[in-house]
Amino acid sequence: MCLDIRLHALARDLPREVWLGAFADDIGILFNCLDELMTIIDLMTEFASFSGLNVNVDKTILMSTIGRLKADVKDWVTSSPWPKLDTHSMYAK
Repeated sequence: MCLDIRLHALARDLPREVWLGAFADDIGILFNCLDELMTIIDLMTEFASFSGLNVNVDKTILMSTIGRLKADVKDWVTSSPWPKLDTHSMYAK
């Protein structure tokens, strides 16, 4: 029930270009830029502060659908509130 409330709030607070999908306790989010990712992190962190439902960052993967993630994205992640976020590219060799 709490997760459903979070998803509705995310859908309300994020730009229309961001896609949200969920099944059970898994959430998929497609976004276009790091600003949107920072908003997602902020909203999820805020939600966790009052619900106790945290994102399991150890199981969270940041993927690119257009190729390798640029080094600046990886650098950004290491200095973000979720520095353990796995930066994986679908097309990495």
